[in-house]
Amino acid sequence: MAGPQRNNHKRPFGNSQKRTFGNSQKRSFGNSRHDQTNKKPKHGRQQMREIKRMGRRHQNEEAKEDFPDFPENDEGYESGDNIGEEPSGAMSLENNPRQAYDALMVLLDNGKDEKKTTKKSEKNTAKVQVIDGNIPGNEDEETEYGIEDIDEDEESVKKEDEEDQNDLSEDEEDEEDDEASSDPFEYHFANPQESILENFEQQVSKDSTLKWQSTKTSTSDKQYMAIGQSAPIEEQLSKGKQNIRLDGNLEQFKIKSRMNIPFDDANITNSQKLILDSVFKYKDVVFPYQHYKDESSIRDLYAAHAVNHIYKTRDRILKNNLKLSTYKEALEQGKASVEDEPELRDQSFNRPKVLILLPTRQACFAVGEKIIEISGLQTVENKKRFYAQYYSDDKVPEYKSNDFKYLFDGNSNDFFCLGMKFTRKTLKFYSAFNQSDIILASPLGLKAILEKKEKNKNNKDFLSSIEVFVVDQANSLQYQNWGNVSYILKHLNTIPENYSEDLDFSRIRMWAINNQFKYLRQNLVFGKFSTPEMNNLIGNKHSLNLSGKVKFKRNFTSDESGIGQIVFKLRQVFNRFECELPVNDPNARFNYFKTNIVPFLKEQSDDKEGGGALVYLPDYSDYLRVKNYLRYETSVNFCSLDEYSSQSKLTKYRDGFAKGKYKVMLYTERLHHYNRFEIKGVRNVVFYKCPSDETYYSEILLRFLGDSMMRDVIKDINLSVVKIMYSKWDANLLEKIVGTQRVPVLCFGSNEIYEFK
Repeated sequence: MAGPQRNNHKRPFGNSQKRTFGNSQKRSFGNSRHDQTNKKPKHGRQQMREIKRMGRRHQNEEAKEDFPDFPENDEGYESGDNIGEEPSGAMSLENNPRQAYDALMVLLDNGKDEKKTTKKSEKNTAKVQVIDGNIPGNEDEETEYGIEDIDEDEESVKKEDEEDQNDLSEDEEDEEDDEASSDPFEYHFANPQESILENFEQQVSKDSTLKWQSTKTSTSDKQYMAIGQSAPIEEQLSKGKQNIRLDGNLEQFKIKSRMNIPFDDANITNSQKLILDSVFKYKDVVFPYQHYKDESSIRDLYAAHAVNHIYKTRDRILKNNLKLSTYKEALEQGKASVEDEPELRDQSFNRPKVLILLPTRQACFAVGEKIIEISGLQTVENKKRFYAQYYSDDKVPEYKSNDFKYLFDGNSNDFFCLGMKFTRKTLKFYSAFNQSDIILASPLGLKAILEKKEKNKNNKDFLSSIEVFVVDQANSLQYQNWGNVSYILKHLNTIPENYSEDLDFSRIRMWAINNQFKYLRQNLVFGKFSTPEMNNLIGNKHSLNLSGKVKFKRNFTSDESGIGQIVFKLRQVFNRFECELPVNDPNARFNYFKTNIVPFLKEQSDDKEGGGALVYLPDYSDYLRVKNYLRYETSVNFCSLDEYSSQSKLTKYRDGFAKGKYKVMLYTERLHHYNRFEIKGVRNVVFYKCPSDETYYSEILLRFLGDSMMRDVIKDINLSVVKIMYSKWDANLLEKIVGTQRVPVLCFGSNEIYEFK
């Protein structure tokens, strides 16, 4: 889906699209690199705002030092016309090397400039930013990237903790006791059985390939298959804690009463009902929802779970603080001895407990709003700044598809990292990362933070104690760069290299000291469709969650499948090639393409009639291989469009293909995801591999071939053909296109060619 790693820093489209930040503020990038060298900016934030596009030839050499994969030429940065439409989509900083390079350099330089300020002035500045984020004009002083880490001075942090403690003491109506053994928070995080942890750790150290016990359960409506996995240990927590329930309800969980949950047992969606029990029991979950419309209800659920987890963690700490204070008073009065000191282990190395990865600021804004609502807190600090930097009313063109508008309406900036801190009465945005409870971030923004080389070596340690890890819109993250997610996983739950002076080891849970996070951390992964990368997040390499794992697999009916959406009769030919091992699939697919598809493309190339063949390639590595083969070893008259094509090439090749100058077009899935171009002149289609999303299959055929029929490029639809290449290893992709019931026949039937019409 995403491009290969060596092209990480290229951008997926031309230069003509303007980037939107914050409250619909447009940024321009001109040739002012040399202007900045003459006059040093007073502050890093001002410098960030003044970054402009540098001269093309001057910048390449400098950028190569930090980005080895920086393009050798300016091919991807030319400007051009758009033949009547603007490129739309998420314009990633990651795919714009100059912009990402400058942003990272400013972050590093910012730390150097601030060395000149006194500690006193630094503290005063931090206090103003934290206490009042709504000071008139304050928004102008904030970086538009929004990943700065504000250092909160110790005095303000201690003051907040004291206020929390006083609030707890005064409000000792204090909700129901959380320390019941039936509470998942209690038996999973607060007091897990050490014998089980030790036993399982020993088994894993002896045999890393331990097989988990699997169960399969179909939902009542047959829309999903739930595949549950429980840890292979003799002393299981209990069957009740390991079993999968697909009809969960809130009553059985000790939800904090001060929360405003936007759903209840009488008003719960089907998607929420399926995963509620697994989520609140701290199981790992991979859940592909049926439609983007279901996403809001999923966010309601995991946001409620995250806030509930934070409240229980904070309340436990405050209660134990009160117990220790009572003990110390008794000790001073001679009413207690040293032996009576309670052992209260309720903390970890750092405060952040929940990490939520999101693709865009608009998605972050939606989740942030839900957390505000669910928290039940009336005071929200820095809310105005949050709205200014994360909300936008920008809209993509109306003619784009509904799912495209859902993904890219609003602020599509994908470079951010935001801390959220909870006290008894206040929710604070833009808290320092190591003082935050929840962190909302894009993989690109968080990776930039982790890579910063600052004097403070603790900059990576704020992820050391993450207990709930959420990946939202995982499919969008794959189109950006899944390598960033993998990078972040390597930094989750690593033991800190340095400890803060006020860290009380007597309060740290033993499983944290023993580095047993991987047996307890919960991973929640959500997307529109499941992929191997999503499933791997809860695989044994990344997670060994003792409470279990649940993967949901969608069942596609014929009507829901890709071919079920085609409203006119069209020859759709599925060509199966043999491949014994999945590792051999790329070579087997390429050989089949050369033998069986290239002759068809040569016929298209020599055909004098109007229209040509579109070859759709989901994987960029396959695209490069096919492109080079057609260019150097065949006489096929073709053009190629990908996410790194310059705007001038996009214009030239689309126009040339529509006019018959080129008879074959190579077209990548990532380009389609980010732009949904209208390709004119398509008469036949070849799918080198099944599309990742069934929507893309129907879009290509309905829009491209439908347009050709209207323009008389296709005079007889019976003469057009769609060819789909697949192997038995494509079963998960294939079921989205033909429906779940047809997959066994296509993958294991006696025939190698199956035709639908």
